[in-house]
Amino acid sequence: MNSGSFYKKSLLFLFLFLFLSSIYAVIAIYGDSQGNNDIHKQVVEAIIKYQPDITFHLGDLTADGKKQEEYDKFFTCYKPFTDLCPLYPVKGNHDSSSELFLKNFPFLSQTYYTVEHDSLLFIILDSTLDLLPHSEQFNWLIETFNSNPLKPKIILMHHPVFSSGYHNGNDDWALYLPALFVSNKVIAVFSGHDHNYEHLQWKNLHFFVSGGAGGSLRPSLSQHPYSKIFCSSYNYFILTRERNALICTAYSLDGSIIDSVVILLES
Repeated sequence: MNSGSFYKKSLLFLFLFLFLSSIYAVIAIYGDSQGNNDIHKQVVEAIIKYQPDITFHLGDLTADGKKQEEYDKFFTCYKPFTDLCPLYPVKGNHDSSSELFLKNFPFLSQTYYTVEHDSLLFIILDSTLDLLPHSEQFNWLIETFNSNPLKPKIILMHHPVFSSGYHNGNDDWALYLPALFVSNKVIAVFSGHDHNYEHLQWKNLHFFVSGGAGGSLRPSLSQHPYSKIFCSSYNYFILTRERNALICTAYSLDGSIIDSVVILLES
C-alpha cells in the first residue's frame, strides 16, 4: 500500500470514528399501556426497530395494579425488549399497589429514583405520592438536584404538570415545580396519564404528555395556554443524543412523525 492510499484510508477511518462517536444513546419513552395488549404490542414492535439502549414507561403499566396477572400481561407484550435494553418504570395511578409494583421490579428499592445514562440524569418521580414542599419525596428531589448541579436532567412522572387533556394538569404543582425544574437544569418533563400526545412549553422548558400506548384515546377538553401541539392518537417517543443536542421525536403507530424537538445541552 502506498503512502497516499494509506493516508486516504486513515482519513476515512478518522471521519467514521468522529461520526460514530458523535452519536450517543437511543432512548425510548412511552406510557399508559393499561393492559391493552393489542396496542401495547404494536407500540413495542414500532419502538424495537430503533434498537433503543434504554426504555422508560411513563406509568399505568396495568389496568389494575393489585393483580399479578396484569403485570404478567405487561411483560408478555414487553418480551421483545427483554434481551435488548433495560426498562425503567414510572408508577401510575392504575399501578395502585406499591408492594406489587416493586415486587415486579426488584432492582428498585422505592417508587422514585434516578437513572444516569449517557451523561443525562433521569429523575423518576412517583406522582401518586405527596410532592408538596417539605414532603419526603420533595426533600429527596431537592437533595438529588443539589447533589447533581451540573448534569442535564429529565423528569419522568405519570401525572402531568400541564395538560389540555381529559384530566387536565395540576394547578398546585404549576405554582412551584416548573420554576424549580428550570433553576436546576431540567431540560424536559415527560408524563402520561392523559391518553393523547401533547407538547407544552413553559419558558425554555418542554413538557411532553405521551400516554398513548393502549389506554382509550380521549380528545382535548380545552386548550392549555402553554400548549403547542395536541394529538389524540397512540404514540411513543424516541430520543437520540447527538453531541450537544437531544432530539425528541414523537411518532404515531404508523411511523409518521407527530412532533420533533431539538433541545440543546450546555457543554
